[in-house]
Amino acid sequence: MQPINEFQNGLLECMLDDLNISKANAYIDIWLSKATEILSNNPTSEQEEEICQNLAFIESLLGIGGMDPDDYFKIGFTQEDCHLIDRLLVERTHYKSIKDFGAADAIRDHLITQGVAIIDSSDETYWEGVRVGPGPEIIE
Repeated sequence: MQPINEFQNGLLECMLDDLNISKANAYIDIWLSKATEILSNNPTSEQEEEICQNLAFIESLLGIGGMDPDDYFKIGFTQEDCHLIDRLLVERTHYKSIKDFGAADAIRDHLITQGVAIIDSSDETYWEGVRVGPGPEIIE
């Protein structure tokens, strides 16, 4: 990983200062404010490219920022777990649509015991993991 611009050099300097994560986070925060301002004012393709390169650099150096935000809440769950949880949420939605709230609540309660929080909004239902690290397998 070779730094290619001033931002990347500065971020590496923060990390070379005894892995000063707090300094690196502050540095990233300042840069993000500047990048947001640039993106809000009709950036050139070169500016957009540099911002994308810097975001990729942050991801490769610190392992943050490159995933879909929802995916961070699913860390610690296997792909199989995720598919099963999604299927259970479809079942729960079906039970709610036929007004079988007991069955819908049973699915919700089961998922809670497995470290899964269900979030219902007016137009969708999604889930987030609330366990830390590997947990029990999601059991149907």
